[in-house]
Amino acid sequence: MGKKITYTVLIAGIILLIINVSRLNTASMEIIDFTGIISNVLLIFSMVLTSIDLNRKK
Repeated sequence: MGKKITYTVLIAGIILLIINVSRLNTASMEIIDFTGIISNVLLIFSMVLTSIDLNRKK
């Protein structure tokens, strides 16, 4: 069950990252625009590490 949740959150994070990148306004670059992207990248990174850890334990 842990793997299903991990992969679900990973896929949701990738979808949210794609949405945030597509909504990025390059005309007025502000730090606020990058916080959503940075948080999604960190979420994806943590889910990859969690998936690797779950695979090692089995």
